[in-house]
Amino acid sequence: MDSEDRNTNQIPEGGTNNVYADIAQALARGYTDLYYVNMESDELIEYHTDDKLGVLTEARRGADFFESCERDARLFVHPDDQEMFIRAMDRAFLAQALERSPVYEMTYRRIKEGRTFYVRMRVSQVENDRRFIVIAVSDIDELMRKRQAEEKIKEERVIYARLHALTGKFICVYVVDPVTDHYREFSATDDYTESFAQAKDGTNFFEKVREAAREYTYPEDLERFLKAFTKHNVMAAVGRGGVFTLGYRLMMDDRPFYVQMKATMVEEEEGTRLIVGLNDIDAQVRQREIDEEIARQKEIYDQITASLAEQYDTLYYIDIETSKYVEISSTDAYKKLNVPATGNDFFAESRRSIRKYVHPEDQEKVLSLHYKDVMLDNLKNGSSFSQASGGERSGQTHPAYGDHGQRRHAYHRLHQKYRCGGAGGARVESGSEKERHLYANCRAVGCPL
Repeated sequence: MDSEDRNTNQIPEGGTNNVYADIAQALARGYTDLYYVNMESDELIEYHTDDKLGVLTEARRGADFFESCERDARLFVHPDDQEMFIRAMDRAFLAQALERSPVYEMTYRRIKEGRTFYVRMRVSQVENDRRFIVIAVSDIDELMRKRQAEEKIKEERVIYARLHALTGKFICVYVVDPVTDHYREFSATDDYTESFAQAKDGTNFFEKVREAAREYTYPEDLERFLKAFTKHNVMAAVGRGGVFTLGYRLMMDDRPFYVQMKATMVEEEEGTRLIVGLNDIDAQVRQREIDEEIARQKEIYDQITASLAEQYDTLYYIDIETSKYVEISSTDAYKKLNVPATGNDFFAESRRSIRKYVHPEDQEKVLSLHYKDVMLDNLKNGSSFSQASGGERSGQTHPAYGDHGQRRHAYHRLHQKYRCGGAGGARVESGSEKERHLYANCRAVGCPL
């Protein structure tokens, strides 16, 4: 830059007052109102900034600043902020505040032409004449609303995180405006976020959910879901009983996943909101299905046991691993023998009973069978076996009863016919070594086996 250019671009003459005026005009563009106040005399000059040009212009002069602040607060300051504003706009209060700090700031809500909006007031003291203060007011409504929304989301996330920590079951929660259908979504798991990729914030909540359902709901449940999940149905259910509930399956990780939707109304600061939660009930439902299957199988085998009880005088259930046993059923005649109905060693107890009740000519043969390793060895080659003693004691082999449906519960029969001390033949029914359970049954009245 040459000397001529430098001279052309020099700051124009006219004194520092003109410079200060230019600076003041530039800074004033960030404010809607400015007040120049004499704290001793209460005199004031009020300036406004033009909305379009940003030019600072004098609006009025007055001589009752502090008195007018209290009067105007009743008209132009939000009722919840009036007390705070009046306390701050006190001569003594401001003097003390400015002694502690060169600038005093306050945020409050202003009312103008029926509109309530947030403003920030900034008070500073004139350095070369401390009798005077400058009060600048700026419109920060958009900034405050955005900040409040962010704080609200943070608060809701904290509440949701606590809820999830307590229950460990919620997949996601929607906060819905029931009037506008605007919603916010908080998801707990990355699986849900990655699988469905739904917007965290949006409008037309019910339509958005129904659209997503067509893609992600398990096909067999889709028609039922679409029929049940409408705004009318949800609001009607909440109105009647306080809650809307719907169970169905979503497709997650390429498999159907059981969930339960619950919706209810809550009162929040900004008004009534519909809270819609999606709850993980997959493990619960699948366990219930397992329990129902076990109950069904138990009913079947209870019927089998009842049928066996009609054929035999006694039935025992024996844990091969521990040798503990329990009597399942027995006839009145058998009960008269006073054989223990439960015990810790079936095989030892059965040998004692054999010596007491089995015919002497059959005792040795029968005793040889009533050792656990011998009985299991006999079962290795088949699911059941039988053995006869003497020409009149014929044996009979029976097929396995079938699979109980659970590990350690496949029942088979071992049959042996022999003479008892006071009656006819007897039979013993046992489980395979693999399943480690065993049934023993006795057909002869008066036989402990």
